Amino acid sequence: VVVGCDYKNRGDAAPFLKPLETAENDAREFAKTLVDIYGYQAEATPEKEQTLFLLLGPEATEAAINDALVHLKTANENDSVLFYFAGH
Repeated sequence: VVVGCDYKNRGDAAPFLKPLETAENDAREFAKTLVDIYGYQAEATPEKEQTLFLLLGPEATEAAINDALVHLKTANENDSVLFYFAGH
């Protein structure tokens, strides 16, 4: 699960948080590394299940993060589990 939130254009959701410049891009680049170098699957296909969940900006809600974390319950002792957060 990779999450990045710059806190821009969030309305009143987080008025006390200063917007960030690179958190979303950092998360996007980290996810790209996981796909390109380590073989994580960013989308499900008929042959492979999704193994990377990328949530950026307004998509990075508490509910969406919790939904992505539910997939970690299927991990077994041979799997790697990673949670990356870029933001406040």
